[in-house]
Amino acid sequence: MRIPSLTVIGLLGCLQLQGCAPLPPMKEVAPDRPALGATAIAAARQDQQLQYGFARSIGDPEYWADSLIAFQAAAYDHNPVAATASCALSWKMQQDNAALDRALRWCRAAAAQGYAPGQLLLTLIEQEDQRSLARDQDAIYWLSLAADQGDILARIELGRHYVLGAGVPADPARGDRLLDQVVALKRPESDFAQSLRNRQRGLRPALNIALANQQLQQAAEAGLWIAEFELADYTRSGAWSIAADRDRSWKLRNQALVNLLIYIRDWTPGTGPQ
Repeated sequence: MRIPSLTVIGLLGCLQLQGCAPLPPMKEVAPDRPALGATAIAAARQDQQLQYGFARSIGDPEYWADSLIAFQAAAYDHNPVAATASCALSWKMQQDNAALDRALRWCRAAAAQGYAPGQLLLTLIEQEDQRSLARDQDAIYWLSLAADQGDILARIELGRHYVLGAGVPADPARGDRLLDQVVALKRPESDFAQSLRNRQRGLRPALNIALANQQLQQAAEAGLWIAEFELADYTRSGAWSIAADRDRSWKLRNQALVNLLIYIRDWTPGTGPQ
């Protein structure tokens, strides 16, 4: 038979008498080293998930599904870079409404957190979603926020909307000014901006289209993902006098997604992609 300890007997006595003296406070023992807070632990976990996701997805398209799982895990911790990467992979890995809805959900989360690549990507995906009735108005809002952060591609897309009058009253002069700012940079984005402008010009259309195709090809060869996606679409359908070639279109699409992930990974606030 086990005999109760004196401490237990004393406590029972206190309960019966209903008059125990308060116990002395427990002395806190300082740990040998400070423990990581929950925020630091979450940040370390997100960094690990991002590094794994980008290393796998950029290195080999066969690991895109694994990378998406890693990105989504970090995105659930409210990481806008991971949410944008989840958006990009969901958008291009599966072409159906369910995948499109997942992509939009992740991009909206990143856009709401102020991440410019998420804001830009959200507008591009909404342009493909014919179910969205207010996509042009939404695009102007998000593109303006991304352009204010220095994103060059957002500035191009904003210029395109003003030239076409999509979501805003048509203002070709303002659109051209935005495109001129990009052209002056002498970067691959400049070729892409020039290709958009030449494709929209009405005078000498055959000459303008040939020049636009050449500029689009130059931007794609430089690894500009948005140009690669556009060229992949034209190559698949044979639009704009570009020879149809489904194998080339598929390769362009895969390379564009890799370069899109690099753009998401390397984007720096205030300066755009580096």
